[in-house]
Amino acid sequence: MPASPIVRAMYEELIRRFGEPTGACTFTDAPGSDESWPQRIDVLHWADEEDWDINTFATVGMCDRPMRHVEHRCELHFSIRGSFETLDVLKVCAFCANLAAYPFANETSFNWTEVILAPGEIPHFLNCCCVMLHPGFYEDSWDTMEFEGVKIKIMNLVPLTPNEMAHRKKHGPFSIYDYFVEHEVDLFSDENR
Repeated sequence: MPASPIVRAMYEELIRRFGEPTGACTFTDAPGSDESWPQRIDVLHWADEEDWDINTFATVGMCDRPMRHVEHRCELHFSIRGSFETLDVLKVCAFCANLAAYPFANETSFNWTEVILAPGEIPHFLNCCCVMLHPGFYEDSWDTMEFEGVKIKIMNLVPLTPNEMAHRKKHGPFSIYDYFVEHEVDLFSDENR
């Protein structure tokens, strides 16, 4: 099945911004006749480079279908600090694809600052228990894309430890940013958390 125009546009924008990926995994196990689910999720990945030790994983296909209760659609990005050689790439890709299916399987939606409380085991973040959905990390980051009047939000996955989640619950969702600064948290690594 060829990609829909919105998925093709997302793929082209990813390539324009990040270059050709190191590789990709394709997942096509959506419920066969259920048109409310994306029929295919690709997870593209870019390995760390000599001067940048971040590996990036990005879903493509989630934006093909609307989520319930919101006007926007979305795609997921997950960044992990460290050597690409040490990553279980298939496990990370499967984790991203499963999260991409989550709002469709649970008739819900994703939006920035929300937390997915039970995402399953988070690859390479064994000290973390949940995932916060975050806009871009820098002022000029890629947060959104529009295609024929449809807004697509980029949801960056930020794993949280039980302590970080407890702080967020106690002090409010935006307090977590002060916590990250105060504790010098590396959002892309599980070390020292």
